[in-house]
Amino acid sequence: MRRTLFLAGLLALLSTPAVAQGGGRMAGPPKSGQGLLQGITLTAAQQKQVDSVWQSNEPMREEMRARMQSGQTPDSATRAHMAMMRDQSMKAYRGILTAEQAKVFDQNVAAMRERARQMGGPGGPPR
Repeated sequence: MRRTLFLAGLLALLSTPAVAQGGGRMAGPPKSGQGLLQGITLTAAQQKQVDSVWQSNEPMREEMRARMQSGQTPDSATRAHMAMMRDQSMKAYRGILTAEQAKVFDQNVAAMRERARQMGGPGGPPR
């Protein structure tokens, strides 16, 4: 159970910017006001850059969705790769933002990580 929550949390971290406010389904490239970009108004140029980062991660998201649907549990190498992809994505998104926007982004990241910990993800409550 804990492993399933951990994997769901990792996948959510990879795709959080695109999670719709409502149903929690992936809604395509992140837009301002969603997930990690909540409370940030992006310019058209910034949104174009965010879309590009999103597209570059699509193969990994598809692979993880397929694995989770088939019931496969990623091995440690796959989990490490997912964490690396997540970290790269977050750095890329943050690099697109202005200093003021980055402050809000950092707050959103901290809140997201806290929610993951509370759900039993990395650093979550002990068994």
